[in-house]
Amino acid sequence: MHGRDLRARSVASVDEYMDLLSGQQKEVAARLRGIVRTRYPQLREDVKWHVPVYSLGTTPIVSIEGFRAHVNLKFFEGARLQDRAGILGGTGKGVRHVKFRSPADVDEEKIRELIDQALGH
Repeated sequence: MHGRDLRARSVASVDEYMDLLSGQQKEVAARLRGIVRTRYPQLREDVKWHVPVYSLGTTPIVSIEGFRAHVNLKFFEGARLQDRAGILGGTGKGVRHVKFRSPADVDEEKIRELIDQALGH
């Protein structure tokens, strides 16, 4: 199951969501989840809007969303972040995302810089 179909399906846990991903998307999502959980233990991991969401208190900070050919790390207030690396995509009022097509695309330093900003560090 991929993309829109995956997000439309109710899952009970982040582990269940991760199990629904396949191939490189599963590897990418696992790396992103590992970074967030290891480096930001203060963020609570939940399933909201059918995807893994990481929140500080009740404020969502980032989510991991699997699609057919990529995984997005979505920043709920991404429009206010300084994107020094030029990796944020999207044109919405607030939300921005980083798109990953393979595990090699995951640059922990760049991701941490954005999450640090989102947390006000």
